[in-house]
Amino acid sequence: MSDTEKRIFPRSDMQCPVLYHYGDNQTWKVGKMLNFSATGMLLLINEEPGEENIINIHVKPGSKKVIPEITATGEIIRVDKTHDEFILACRLTNVARG
Repeated sequence: MSDTEKRIFPRSDMQCPVLYHYGDNQTWKVGKMLNFSATGMLLLINEEPGEENIINIHVKPGSKKVIPEITATGEIIRVDKTHDEFILACRLTNVARG
């Protein structure tokens, strides 16, 4: 294992559309998954998440179907701003297929 990748579950670069919403709010918004692992996911979204820390995610792999459609709940552990977008690092707490 290299010095730069010391994760137990290394992340895989895989971009595809995702739907997401925060906590109990049922309004789905569109974002993009940048990478994922067995325990985490990196998302790109267009709006600042504010004080929210629980996120519900529905991965929509599109026509390529390289990964399965999944639903997940996660905890936002880091937010980085890049230009007019935000990158969310999420620790997944619950994952299910479809």
